[in-house]
Formats: sequence, C-alpha cells, structure tokens
Amino acid sequence: PYSFIDVAPILAEQGFVVRAILLAGHGTRPADLLWASERDWQKSIDQHVALLKKEFDEVWLGGFSTGANLVTSVSLEDESINGLLLYAPAFHPTSNLVRFSSFASYFIDWVDVDPEENIARYDSLTAQAAASYYATVESLNDELVRNAFDRPAMLILSEADSVVDSQAVANTFHEKFTNEDSRLIWFGEPLHINDARVHVLNAKVPEMRVSSISHMGPLFSPMNPYYGEKGEYRHCNNGQGVEVSLCQNATQVWYSAYGYQEAGKLHARLTFNPHFNETKSQLSDFLR
Repeated sequence: PYSFIDVAPILAEQGFVVRAILLAGHGTRPADLLWASERDWQKSIDQHVALLKKEFDEVWLGGFSTGANLVTSVSLEDESINGLLLYAPAFHPTSNLVRFSSFASYFIDWVDVDPEENIARYDSLTAQAAASYYATVESLNDELVRNAFDRPAMLILSEADSVVDSQAVANTFHEKFTNEDSRLIWFGEPLHINDARVHVLNAKVPEMRVSSISHMGPLFSPMNPYYGEKGEYRHCNNGQGVEVSLCQNATQVWYSAYGYQEAGKLHARLTFNPHFNETKSQLSDFLR
C-alpha cells in the first residue's frame, strides 16, 4: 500500500525487514468494500503474523488508522509481538454516527460517493466499510478494558485529526500503553497530560503554508512525488464546498486537516508531514 512508501525505508535503515499488506477490499475498486469485514481483515493479519514468526525471532507490527486498531488488538492478545508503530490510530472516532453504520449497511450501500481521482486511495466510502471500522473500535476497546499494552509502542497523532478523537486516543496512550520507552508524537498544542513520553510538534508551519495536520499527513514526506509539497496530487476535497474548483485551479494554496477554514486562505487537505525529518529522527531513536 502507498501509505507506507515513505515510512518503510526508515524502518529498513534500522535493519527491519518490512512487509506491508493490503487488506481485503482495498487497492482494487471502492465497491469491493461492500463485502469486506473486520473478520476478513483480522484473518489476513493473523496469517501474515504467523508467517513472520516462522522467519524472524522479533516481530513488530504497524498500522495506519483502522490498521492501527487491528494490529493493536492482535498485539494485546499475543505477547510475543515485540512492539507497535501506530499512525493516526483510530481507537476512538470523532463522529458518534459511525456506531450506527452496521445498522445502516442493511439499508444503504454508500455513505459517501466522490469522484475517484486519487490513484493511491479511495475517496468514496461504503456503509459496510464504516461498520467494519467500528467493529475494530469495539473489539479493541473491549480488550483495553481488560488489558494494557506493556511493550514499546510509538503513536503518531494530530490534534486536528477529523477522523479520530485524538484527545481520547492520547488519554488511552497515557493510561494503557505502560512501557516507559513508549512515546507519543503529538502534532498540536501541548497536551494537558503529565507524561514525559509525549513529544509535541507545532502543527502550524507557515513557511510551508500548513495550518494544521490531517489524518493522513504524518505518513508522507514533503518530497513525495505524488502527495508531497510539490507533488502531482492536490487533495481539494477538504470540506470547503464551492471553493473546491478554486483550490484545483489556484497557483498556490494552504494545507490543513479536513474542515479547517481561515479567512483569506484557501486550504487543500494536507497530504504530507511538514515535520517529516523530525518524525524520522524520533522514530529512528525509538527503534534503536
């Protein structure tokens, strides 16, 4: 999956053999998520973990968003997993409506249908995919009530994330990720949590025209040829309504998380990490 194209080389530099998988329904066409389920995704991860254990004595798992939920669930049950790397872990959703998506999937197929202009990910969303995501939330939080994660974990999270209740995830990190070597990279204002393992990075980077950090932003380098600062793709579906066409045709725009607005500035969705080098340094230090 393209999500880890800039992260994988960092891990490889630290001596890791990196394998990234596409979960069922991904990488083909959006309609294939009409049938994918949490059970399918979990089975796929279990199979790959079993294969990794046959080849390597040390196994770490990583994931982005829903994938972070899935690998955390696996690792809570399997104490042989050595550690976790979690980008935008979606432990807690911002929307309360997602809990009704399983019921809605009996009546509607699509929650959102958008033009598919992005070669690296879907822009449309099926009700079944939303329901499957929420199933991972319920499974994981049931496990976290009973258990804490006691091995090293690095979580990378934006305060402005429109998908994830980032404050709730930060609280979960503080309370349930107990290893002293774990760390949280937080893009935003300082957290009201007394935890020396939290590292704060300013989400506003005016020299790169960045107003806030999006759900997907931390994954990608500004030099990425598709998502980077001068990349091929500009994500103009950013909750700004009639300004989409202005964004598409503008010579220069600002970047933000979904839904951010500021007078006098036209914002596209942020698709790169303005602190990528600092994030890389933190990750490399964590893995040593």
